[in-house]
Amino acid sequence: MAEGRNVVPDDSEYVTVRDGHLQLKGERQRFWGVIGSFPGNPKFAPDDSPAQREAKVAEARANADAIVQRFSDLGFNFVRYWYAAGTSDQTPAPLTERKPYVMGDGSPDDIADYFLARLKERGFRVWTAGLNQLGSITPDDVSIVDDKPTEKAWREAVAEAIAGQKPKPGKPPLTSWILKSPAQVWDPRLEALTIARMKAIADHKNQYTGLRWADDPLFCVWELSNEQWWVRRMLAGSWQKLPSFFKNSLIARWNEHLRKKYTTEDSLKKAWGSLLPGENLDRGTILFAPMSGATPAAALFNDSNPEALTAMQGLKQEYRREDFPAARASDVIDFLLELHISHKKRLEVAVKSWGKSTRLSPLVMDTGLGYEIHSQFAHQQFDATAHGAYTNGWGPDFKEPDLAALPNDQQRAVAQLGSERISRDKADGWINWLSRPPGLAQGVPWLEAGRMPGKPFFGYETQIQQPAKYRADYPLRLLALAAIQDWDIICWHYWGPAPHAAREDGFSKVMDVTTGTHPQGYVFTYDEVQAASMRFAGHCFRQGLYLPAAKPT
Repeated sequence: MAEGRNVVPDDSEYVTVRDGHLQLKGERQRFWGVIGSFPGNPKFAPDDSPAQREAKVAEARANADAIVQRFSDLGFNFVRYWYAAGTSDQTPAPLTERKPYVMGDGSPDDIADYFLARLKERGFRVWTAGLNQLGSITPDDVSIVDDKPTEKAWREAVAEAIAGQKPKPGKPPLTSWILKSPAQVWDPRLEALTIARMKAIADHKNQYTGLRWADDPLFCVWELSNEQWWVRRMLAGSWQKLPSFFKNSLIARWNEHLRKKYTTEDSLKKAWGSLLPGENLDRGTILFAPMSGATPAAALFNDSNPEALTAMQGLKQEYRREDFPAARASDVIDFLLELHISHKKRLEVAVKSWGKSTRLSPLVMDTGLGYEIHSQFAHQQFDATAHGAYTNGWGPDFKEPDLAALPNDQQRAVAQLGSERISRDKADGWINWLSRPPGLAQGVPWLEAGRMPGKPFFGYETQIQQPAKYRADYPLRLLALAAIQDWDIICWHYWGPAPHAAREDGFSKVMDVTTGTHPQGYVFTYDEVQAASMRFAGHCFRQGLYLPAAKPT
């Protein structure tokens, strides 16, 4: 392992996108990856002697070495890694307090970088999934953006958000607000804080390789967020729970969006057919509606606008989707997509400026599709699409869904499919997927529908949950779909803790049986049967032994 050097490699050492797929030095690359709890930090005690601490560090390193060897033995060549440099107990330290670790000190950063260096030595590549470990903020973070007119209101809003959080039972009141808020998409300060926290992670230097993470070719995928699914959550009303400062700024942006698009109120009325009593484009009193469900009218207007307060007097108490024309609903989607994608594009510009790896290797804007066309559209605007899916090996008896209660054929078809796919097909409760029509989906086809022509496709998470009598066939069925659609990455979730990996019998533990909690039911650390199937499927996938369909549907 290289120490103390920071010689940035040649461009040819980085995985890049070419002709819609991943390549390295002119050769197509396919990655078979693992996600989970690793490598495991030393369990220091306050009264440990220097010798005891040294022994625990050596044990943690041996455990990391054994896990890397195990990954290699199982046919993996890739890791999707959640750890973020500068974190302790999964909470990022304040930027001003971050200090370089001392090699061998056993800190989380030390063990993480040691593990990454060992992966690099063995030819692995890594997906950086920890870039969005953003931590929390306080009113004092207001100075990240110099905007005097909004300083006081922003401080008060953050203080309100902090006060509105419920601490865990037995814990003191919280003193900061988590940065991963819906408002980070439209609030300039929250966005600036997001970029600053991400940059601190990317700038971290691995003392075992001599490279900043942002420059290290080990990292070949950069992820802006994990399962954010922002548009769907906004339509479900996540923004309505925010302090008024953030809600009002969103609604002001909505009215501004409409003024830019339509210019005049007559044009807006022509497109929508009508406005609600009191709504006026020039006065900025257009309600931010419809949402996906019933919403109180009081939540939909800017209560800092006196004109809007007056307009509220003539409105219903609650509005539903069917109260509005389709054209207005389309404008809501258009506005949210524009807001979301422009935010992600600003993050992308920042990330790609930080180093050679962040610039050359692909970036994904989020993970997961949620079977939503607006999510899929957003993915298409970036370097690659990243979707995942899970399924079960055990299910209930089939229950006919209440189709009459659903408003349209699409929702009825989804409900019918979901009920059929989740139900058992064996009398003893097991689900045998080989006896069903081809497919991986538990309900709607997340993985099957996500591949976009001309862009790499990454399966960011997948697994069949225990208990599953037919679990070993899942890697082979996944291989078939990945070959047909010509995927680039498949990541298996979840590699559970292996604290005794360095022992001779470190992987001989009895296989876990699900407790019904996530992610324990997806653990495959000790599942030798599925591991054998995964190894075979992984070899076939990595080598491209099954040719893709010419024009997969």
